[in-house]
Amino acid sequence: MTDKAKLENYGAHSITTLSWRDRLFRYKWALFAILVCQIGQVTAARLLPSFSADAIDIGIAGNNTSTILNYGGLMGLAAAAQLVLNATAVFLRASVAYRIGQNLRADVFAKVHSLALSQVQSMFIMAFTMVVVAPIMAIGSAIMAVRQDAQLSVLLLFAVPVLTGLIGFLTIKSVPLYQRIQTQLDRVNSILREQIDGIRVIRAFLQQPREAARFDGANTNLTGTSIQAGRLMAMIMPSLTAVMQLTSVALIWAKPWALLAQQALVSRL
Repeated sequence: MTDKAKLENYGAHSITTLSWRDRLFRYKWALFAILVCQIGQVTAARLLPSFSADAIDIGIAGNNTSTILNYGGLMGLAAAAQLVLNATAVFLRASVAYRIGQNLRADVFAKVHSLALSQVQSMFIMAFTMVVVAPIMAIGSAIMAVRQDAQLSVLLLFAVPVLTGLIGFLTIKSVPLYQRIQTQLDRVNSILREQIDGIRVIRAFLQQPREAARFDGANTNLTGTSIQAGRLMAMIMPSLTAVMQLTSVALIWAKPWALLAQQALVSRL
Protein backbone atom coordinates (compact mmCIF):
# COMPACT_ATOMS: atom_id res chain seq x y z
CA MET A 1 0.00 0.00 0.00
CA THR A 2 1.37 3.39 -0.97
CA ASP A 3 1.86 6.29 1.43
CA LYS A 4 -0.98 8.17 -0.26
CA ALA A 5 -3.37 5.25 0.26
CA LYS A 6 -2.34 4.92 3.90
CA LEU A 7 -2.95 8.63 4.44
CA GLU A 8 -6.36 8.40 2.80
CA ASN A 9 -7.31 5.43 5.00
CA TYR A 10 -6.13 7.28 8.10
CA GLY A 11 -8.05 10.41 7.19
CA ALA A 12 -11.26 8.53 6.44
CA HIS A 13 -10.96 6.48 9.63
CA SER A 14 -10.29 9.48 11.86
CA ILE A 15 -13.14 11.49 10.39
CA THR A 16 -15.73 8.75 10.80
CA THR A 17 -14.71 7.51 14.27
CA LEU A 18 -13.92 10.75 16.12
CA SER A 19 -17.02 12.70 17.16
CA TRP A 20 -17.22 16.37 18.03
CA ARG A 21 -17.67 15.45 21.68
CA ASP A 22 -14.40 13.52 21.58
CA ARG A 23 -12.64 16.41 19.86
CA LEU A 24 -13.84 18.90 22.47
CA PHE A 25 -13.12 16.49 25.36
CA ARG A 26 -9.44 16.74 24.51
CA TYR A 27 -9.55 20.33 25.70
CA LYS A 28 -11.85 19.88 28.70
CA TRP A 29 -9.53 21.71 31.12
CA ALA A 30 -9.06 24.63 28.74
CA LEU A 31 -12.83 24.84 28.24
CA PHE A 32 -13.35 24.72 32.00
CA ALA A 33 -10.80 27.54 32.42
CA ILE A 34 -12.66 29.57 29.78
CA LEU A 35 -15.91 29.07 31.69
CA VAL A 36 -14.30 30.15 34.98
CA CYS A 37 -12.75 33.22 33.35
CA GLN A 38 -16.06 34.22 31.81
CA ILE A 39 -17.92 33.81 35.10
CA GLY A 40 -15.27 35.89 36.88
CA GLN A 41 -15.33 38.53 34.15
CA VAL A 42 -19.12 38.86 34.26
CA THR A 43 -19.09 38.95 38.07
CA ALA A 44 -16.51 41.75 38.09
CA ALA A 45 -18.48 43.70 35.49
CA ARG A 46 -21.71 43.32 37.48
CA LEU A 47 -20.02 44.45 40.74
CA LEU A 48 -18.75 47.73 39.30
CA PRO A 49 -22.15 49.52 39.30
CA SER A 50 -22.78 48.30 42.84
CA PHE A 51 -19.43 49.65 44.07
CA SER A 52 -20.08 52.94 42.29
CA ALA A 53 -23.53 53.25 43.87
CA ASP A 54 -22.19 52.52 47.36
CA ALA A 55 -19.39 55.05 46.87
CA ILE A 56 -22.01 57.69 46.05
CA ASP A 57 -24.52 56.74 48.75
CA ILE A 58 -22.07 56.13 51.60
CA GLY A 59 -18.94 58.03 50.65
CA ILE A 60 -19.96 61.15 48.73
CA ALA A 61 -23.31 61.64 50.46
CA GLY A 62 -21.69 61.17 53.87
CA ASN A 63 -18.55 63.15 52.99
CA ASN A 64 -16.47 60.12 53.98
CA THR A 65 -13.14 60.21 52.13
CA SER A 66 -11.91 56.84 53.36
CA THR A 67 -15.06 55.12 52.13
CA ILE A 68 -14.68 56.76 48.73
CA LEU A 69 -11.07 55.57 48.51
CA ASN A 70 -12.02 52.06 49.63
CA TYR A 71 -14.74 51.68 47.04
CA GLY A 72 -12.54 53.34 44.44
CA GLY A 73 -9.90 50.72 45.14
CA LEU A 74 -12.47 47.95 44.85
CA MET A 75 -13.61 49.36 41.52
CA GLY A 76 -10.01 49.42 40.30
CA LEU A 77 -9.46 45.83 41.38
CA ALA A 78 -12.69 44.74 39.71
CA ALA A 79 -11.71 46.49 36.48
CA ALA A 80 -8.22 44.95 36.55
CA ALA A 81 -9.65 41.49 37.24
CA GLN A 82 -12.08 41.92 34.36
CA LEU A 83 -9.24 42.90 32.03
CA VAL A 84 -7.01 39.98 33.05
CA LEU A 85 -9.80 37.41 32.92
CA ASN A 86 -11.01 38.67 29.55
CA ALA A 87 -7.49 38.52 28.07
CA THR A 88 -7.02 34.99 29.44
CA ALA A 89 -10.36 33.84 28.06
CA VAL A 90 -9.61 35.32 24.62
CA PHE A 91 -6.22 33.58 24.54
CA LEU A 92 -7.69 30.23 25.55
CA ARG A 93 -10.58 30.51 23.09
CA ALA A 94 -8.24 31.29 20.22
CA SER A 95 -5.87 28.49 21.22
CA VAL A 96 -8.59 25.86 21.46
CA ALA A 97 -10.21 26.98 18.22
CA TYR A 98 -6.84 26.88 16.43
CA ARG A 99 -6.08 23.39 17.76
CA ILE A 100 -9.47 22.10 16.68
CA GLY A 101 -8.98 23.56 13.23
CA GLN A 102 -5.48 22.10 13.07
CA ASN A 103 -6.76 18.63 13.93
CA LEU A 104 -9.51 18.91 11.34
CA ARG A 105 -6.97 19.90 8.71
CA ALA A 106 -4.93 16.84 9.55
CA ASP A 107 -8.02 14.63 9.28
CA VAL A 108 -9.18 15.90 5.91
CA PHE A 109 -5.75 16.49 4.36
CA ALA A 110 -5.86 13.15 2.60
CA LYS A 111 -9.05 14.12 0.74
CA VAL A 112 -8.89 17.89 0.34
CA HIS A 113 -5.35 19.28 0.40
CA SER A 114 -6.35 22.91 0.05
CA LEU A 115 -9.30 22.92 2.44
CA ALA A 116 -9.46 26.16 4.46
CA LEU A 117 -10.99 25.81 7.90
CA SER A 118 -10.77 29.41 9.02
CA GLN A 119 -14.59 29.52 9.11
CA VAL A 120 -14.60 26.60 11.54
CA GLN A 121 -12.09 28.38 13.78
CA SER A 122 -14.16 31.57 13.66
CA MET A 123 -17.27 29.56 14.49
CA PHE A 124 -15.65 28.07 17.60
CA ILE A 125 -14.33 31.46 18.72
CA MET A 126 -17.80 32.97 18.42
CA ALA A 127 -19.37 29.93 20.06
CA PHE A 128 -17.03 30.10 23.03
CA THR A 129 -17.76 33.82 23.29
CA MET A 130 -21.53 33.96 22.77
CA VAL A 131 -22.69 30.58 24.04
CA VAL A 132 -20.71 30.93 27.28
CA VAL A 133 -20.86 34.68 27.93
CA ALA A 134 -24.46 35.41 26.90
CA PRO A 135 -26.22 33.14 29.44
CA ILE A 136 -23.89 34.19 32.24
CA MET A 137 -24.36 37.86 31.39
CA ALA A 138 -28.14 37.47 31.18
CA ILE A 139 -28.42 35.69 34.53
CA GLY A 140 -25.97 38.06 36.25
CA SER A 141 -27.72 41.14 34.86
CA ALA A 142 -31.12 39.89 36.00
CA ILE A 143 -29.82 39.21 39.50
CA MET A 144 -28.19 42.64 39.74
CA ALA A 145 -31.30 44.37 38.39
CA VAL A 146 -33.50 42.69 41.00
CA ARG A 147 -30.93 43.48 43.66
CA GLN A 148 -30.95 47.17 42.73
CA ASP A 149 -34.73 47.58 42.47
CA ALA A 150 -37.11 44.64 42.37
CA GLN A 151 -40.14 46.73 41.35
CA LEU A 152 -38.49 48.38 38.36
CA SER A 153 -37.04 45.03 37.31
CA VAL A 154 -40.54 44.19 36.11
CA LEU A 155 -39.56 46.14 32.97
CA LEU A 156 -37.39 43.16 32.06
CA LEU A 157 -40.53 41.04 31.74
CA PHE A 158 -41.53 43.26 28.83
CA ALA A 159 -38.15 44.11 27.31
CA VAL A 160 -36.68 40.60 27.20
CA PRO A 161 -39.62 38.94 25.37
CA VAL A 162 -39.70 41.80 22.88
CA LEU A 163 -35.97 41.45 22.21
CA THR A 164 -36.24 37.67 21.96
CA GLY A 165 -39.16 37.85 19.57
CA LEU A 166 -37.43 40.49 17.45
CA ILE A 167 -34.21 38.49 17.14
CA GLY A 168 -36.16 35.30 16.44
CA PHE A 169 -38.23 36.99 13.73
CA LEU A 170 -35.16 38.42 11.97
CA THR A 171 -33.35 35.09 12.24
CA ILE A 172 -36.28 33.16 10.75
CA LYS A 173 -36.46 35.64 7.88
CA SER A 174 -32.71 35.71 7.23
CA VAL A 175 -31.87 31.99 7.25
CA PRO A 176 -33.76 31.18 4.00
CA LEU A 177 -32.15 34.19 2.34
CA TYR A 178 -28.65 33.02 3.17
CA GLN A 179 -29.50 29.52 1.98
CA ARG A 180 -30.68 31.03 -1.29
CA ILE A 181 -27.49 33.11 -1.49
CA GLN A 182 -25.39 29.96 -1.20
CA THR A 183 -27.39 28.25 -3.95
CA GLN A 184 -27.15 31.26 -6.23
CA LEU A 185 -23.44 31.65 -5.53
CA ASP A 186 -22.91 28.02 -6.51
CA ARG A 187 -24.85 28.72 -9.69
CA VAL A 188 -22.64 31.71 -10.55
CA ASN A 189 -19.49 29.68 -9.91
CA SER A 190 -20.84 26.80 -12.00
CA ILE A 191 -21.59 29.08 -14.96
CA LEU A 192 -18.20 30.72 -14.71
CA ARG A 193 -16.44 27.36 -14.60
CA GLU A 194 -18.40 26.13 -17.61
CA GLN A 195 -17.46 29.24 -19.55
CA ILE A 196 -13.79 28.92 -18.67
CA ASP A 197 -13.67 25.22 -19.57
CA GLY A 198 -15.54 25.73 -22.84
CA ILE A 199 -14.11 29.07 -23.90
CA ARG A 200 -12.91 27.70 -27.22
CA VAL A 201 -16.27 26.15 -28.09
CA ILE A 202 -18.08 29.34 -27.10
CA ARG A 203 -15.87 31.41 -29.35
CA ALA A 204 -16.10 28.91 -32.19
CA PHE A 205 -19.92 29.04 -32.23
CA LEU A 206 -20.11 32.79 -31.41
CA GLN A 207 -22.00 32.22 -28.15
CA GLN A 208 -20.35 35.04 -26.18
CA PRO A 209 -23.53 37.22 -25.96
CA ARG A 210 -25.63 34.26 -24.83
CA GLU A 211 -23.13 33.23 -22.15
CA ALA A 212 -22.73 36.83 -20.99
CA ALA A 213 -26.50 37.13 -20.60
CA ARG A 214 -26.64 33.83 -18.70
CA PHE A 215 -23.93 34.93 -16.30
CA ASP A 216 -25.51 38.38 -15.91
CA GLY A 217 -28.87 36.83 -14.99
CA ALA A 218 -27.35 34.57 -12.33
CA ASN A 219 -25.23 37.42 -10.95
CA THR A 220 -28.25 39.76 -10.84
CA ASN A 221 -30.25 37.22 -8.83
CA LEU A 222 -27.35 36.79 -6.40
CA THR A 223 -26.94 40.54 -6.02
CA GLY A 224 -30.64 41.07 -5.32
CA THR A 225 -30.79 38.35 -2.69
CA SER A 226 -27.60 39.61 -1.02
CA ILE A 227 -28.98 43.14 -0.83
CA GLN A 228 -32.23 41.84 0.64
CA ALA A 229 -30.36 39.85 3.28
CA GLY A 230 -28.08 42.79 4.02
CA ARG A 231 -31.03 45.12 4.56
CA LEU A 232 -32.61 42.61 6.90
CA MET A 233 -29.41 42.27 8.92
CA ALA A 234 -29.03 46.05 8.99
CA MET A 235 -32.32 46.22 10.91
CA ILE A 236 -30.99 44.22 13.85
CA MET A 237 -28.94 46.84 15.67
CA PRO A 238 -31.37 49.77 15.17
CA SER A 239 -34.26 47.59 16.34
CA LEU A 240 -32.39 46.35 19.42
CA THR A 241 -31.20 49.88 20.20
CA ALA A 242 -34.76 51.22 19.89
CA VAL A 243 -36.10 48.63 22.33
CA MET A 244 -33.29 49.30 24.82
CA GLN A 245 -33.74 53.07 24.58
CA LEU A 246 -37.48 52.78 25.11
CA THR A 247 -36.79 50.63 28.15
CA SER A 248 -34.38 53.29 29.45
CA VAL A 249 -37.02 55.98 28.90
CA ALA A 250 -39.56 53.94 30.84
CA LEU A 251 -37.02 53.46 33.64
CA ILE A 252 -36.19 57.17 33.82
CA TRP A 253 -39.90 58.03 33.78
CA ALA A 254 -40.73 55.62 36.59
CA LYS A 255 -37.71 56.26 38.81
CA PRO A 256 -38.51 59.87 39.91
CA TRP A 257 -41.76 58.70 41.49
CA ALA A 258 -39.80 56.28 43.64
CA LEU A 259 -37.31 59.03 44.48
CA LEU A 260 -40.07 61.43 45.49
CA ALA A 261 -41.57 58.73 47.68
CA GLN A 262 -38.10 58.13 49.20
CA GLN A 263 -38.22 54.51 48.10
CA ALA A 264 -34.98 54.57 46.13
CA LEU A 265 -31.54 56.20 46.21
CA VAL A 266 -30.33 58.57 43.53
CA SER A 267 -27.32 56.39 42.70
CA ARG A 268 -29.55 53.42 41.80
CA LEU A 269 -30.85 55.34 38.78
